[in-house]
Amino acid sequence: MITLKSPDAPATRKQLWALFCATKRDHRNDGLTMQAASDLIGQLKEKNMSPKEGNKSLLTLLQKADQTASKTYEAFVSANYKTPAIAIIGEDSTVVGQMNDVCGHVWLEVAYRKGKDFLSAFKREGVLSIQNGKRWTLGSFTLRYSNSSSVWSSPWRLFVPSVGYGNGAMSAMEAAGRAFSQKMEELGYPGIDMRSMID
Repeated sequence: MITLKSPDAPATRKQLWALFCATKRDHRNDGLTMQAASDLIGQLKEKNMSPKEGNKSLLTLLQKADQTASKTYEAFVSANYKTPAIAIIGEDSTVVGQMNDVCGHVWLEVAYRKGKDFLSAFKREGVLSIQNGKRWTLGSFTLRYSNSSSVWSSPWRLFVPSVGYGNGAMSAMEAAGRAFSQKMEELGYPGIDMRSMID
């Protein structure tokens, strides 16, 4: 805790502005003293730093999230895919096979604003390749920018080992995508969103 010379004086405009930037809330009518504002700013700084686990490399955090996603996928399959739920009908209207779930694509998008810290970190630590559009590689993870994205989606795609095509197990793959996103947010990098589309 920082001790100030005039701890009981009203919080300064600079302190109130710093709090607004950090919390997106107006604190001018909260009656904060300089000391209270200073303590709150310190707590917010600690909160923003601690999830990143002492500034561990982004690759280490991505690997943790990927492990979480893989375990989530396996747990979902074990709990929900005990008996086939979908029959595959052939041309002669006979059952030719069975599936546990529908097929489809699951991918991860990185929001430009909310995920700006993640984008900056990946570009800083990854290796840039211009071939086939801009993409950065970091271990087994790839960040790609696509000009073909619509106004409703982010042009930034994150490719990870544990999240991809849900071949007869789309719900499990969606659970894995959500788990990856949630784990990365816990580790200090929000803005990675799961998206999916049935084939």
